[in-house]
Amino acid sequence: MRPLPAKFSIAALLLLCSHAAALADSVDDYVTSQMQKRHIVGLSLAVIKDEKVFKMRGYGLASVELGAPATENSVYQIGSLTKAFTATAVMMLAEGGRLGLDDRITKHLDGLPAAWGEITIRHLLTHTSGLAPDPVPWSLETVSRPYTREELLGIITAAPLQFPPGTMYRYANTDYYLLALIIERVSRSSYGEFLSEHIFTPLGMTATRVNDPWEVVPGRANGYGWERDKFNVPPPIHPSQTLGSGNLLSTVADLAKFDAALKGGGLLKKTSLDEMWAPAQINGAEIGYGLGWTVYNYRGHKIVGHGGNTPGFAAQLFRFVGDKTSIIVLCNKTWGDDAPYKLSLRLATKIIPDLAIPARPITDTDPQITQKVRLLAEGISEGKVDPALLSPRLRSALPPDVVQRLKQLYDQQKGRLKSLALLEEKADGADRLYMYRAAFEKETVLYYVKVTGEGEIDSFEQDPEDE
Repeated sequence: MRPLPAKFSIAALLLLCSHAAALADSVDDYVTSQMQKRHIVGLSLAVIKDEKVFKMRGYGLASVELGAPATENSVYQIGSLTKAFTATAVMMLAEGGRLGLDDRITKHLDGLPAAWGEITIRHLLTHTSGLAPDPVPWSLETVSRPYTREELLGIITAAPLQFPPGTMYRYANTDYYLLALIIERVSRSSYGEFLSEHIFTPLGMTATRVNDPWEVVPGRANGYGWERDKFNVPPPIHPSQTLGSGNLLSTVADLAKFDAALKGGGLLKKTSLDEMWAPAQINGAEIGYGLGWTVYNYRGHKIVGHGGNTPGFAAQLFRFVGDKTSIIVLCNKTWGDDAPYKLSLRLATKIIPDLAIPARPITDTDPQITQKVRLLAEGISEGKVDPALLSPRLRSALPPDVVQRLKQLYDQQKGRLKSLALLEEKADGADRLYMYRAAFEKETVLYYVKVTGEGEIDSFEQDPEDE
């Protein structure tokens, strides 16, 4: 084959470079606009595309008091993203034959209630144990108080089971506190020592560590909130309360190393990774959570990852498995439970071509589905949803009291539905995925809808179009 003419090659290269630069600029523009909109002090971002660093930088300030800029090496509390590390550590111990995922936890921890006899390590990993959600319920009196392991275990064991193990999914920080204790018991080292020896040090994650409020940490970002039109400093949760569930510090540069090592086989065998990243099931129905990782299908693209929220900080790591793309966001401002998640998804629409938000509607070949979506949106606006529209799963997630709360939000933020246009339709096994643009009197939103093979709406999520 003859080589391409030099002029053509240079022109093609310049075109590719200009496209990459424009794409990078659009990411920067989006991030800075969201920071202004959400009053975010500082944010660090890593985007890995085709398994290579596409963008890694900071925006804004790591410290308002000192005027210190946020960078890719700024150190943030990562909240519940800690759970991904805890689960990885458990899988490493399982690979070494030191525990089994279906071991009863009474095999590894002493003095547990008899009612806990059927709880397994797998139940803890998948949040199906039935244990109380938090070791210590949040309050201003307890939030910053240190607890010993013995004190917290006593509080945890005194709480009744919420449901029989394995029968329901309910997110619980308590599950991961107990997993950390099991790691310590089995490994005969502290939680932090085990992670440092087996994950942080081998990967060169030099900034990642267990949070110690007494320790001087180079590059540590300060945490902030926004209330009454000004920034504040929220009271931190003492890390003794979040062992295994939310007590790690890290940077986007370090988290990119963790992400690459998992995918590249540097920490776990492929069989273990596949098991960790597979959604758990209850009675044959997937729960959207694997072993320490959320597992999500976004418009036909599989995502694994985890988020984190703790006073003053928010985090999100998403890997778009089939797209060889990862997005990592850390910031030093509390956003609310879903904001880092939504920002990461919207960033993906600017990076992954197949996820770009369509500008124009497509031909609607199944208007009956569109009518069901319209009836659901209007039903929420009116405070009364026809249960026949919904799958059993969504029906249980939208009881009348939840619908009434949604109605109040629709009254305040949306008003009357004016139009509904189909933007995208994709197959997802026996189910189908739809994206609509819904124009209301006060705002326009994007609806993401999953419909079962039986024609029932099984998932109904939304984003403001200008998000």
